[in-house]
Amino acid sequence: MRIDDNLAVTFQIGERHIYHTPISRETFEANYRLIAATKAVLFDTTDQALVLDGPILASLVLRDEGRQLAKRRGEDGDSGAQSLLDEIERLTMAIGPDLDLIPVSTSGVDQDEWQEALSRLVFFTVNYALAPKIEKARRAASVCAILHFEPISLSAEAWKASLRTSTKPATTAKKAASSVPV
Repeated sequence: MRIDDNLAVTFQIGERHIYHTPISRETFEANYRLIAATKAVLFDTTDQALVLDGPILASLVLRDEGRQLAKRRGEDGDSGAQSLLDEIERLTMAIGPDLDLIPVSTSGVDQDEWQEALSRLVFFTVNYALAPKIEKARRAASVCAILHFEPISLSAEAWKASLRTSTKPATTAKKAASSVPV
């Protein structure tokens, strides 16, 4: 598997195919403290529950860390946690019923399933965004294996086209009767 700067991840929510582009460098730089604080809590080895259940708890930890960062600064709010979650959602597309790429928020995905998927995307984000460039490919591969994501280097349109060619249409034609007597 070759992972380059065009990395994206794909996975499924129910029957929906999902495509996610990682956050930009600009978004990372605006949120690095929040991302680093979230990762630190998720991988605090004194709390095994967080380590083991990190993919399910990551979005909650991100929100908590946002509130803690704001509190330490003497501010109200969440230090941009909701904005970061909104950006992760904006970067996530689903294949619609007519095979168009649509925002996951308008795709009809079950909200409970989406919240779980969003948390897994936060877990991916805090791991991938903090990896040094030389480690990104290895880190992406290992985190994707945990999350059941598939890392790909295709654009959203190319990925969508590949789904069409890899999906075999159902055949309804009946088999022709054999000319060999039984």
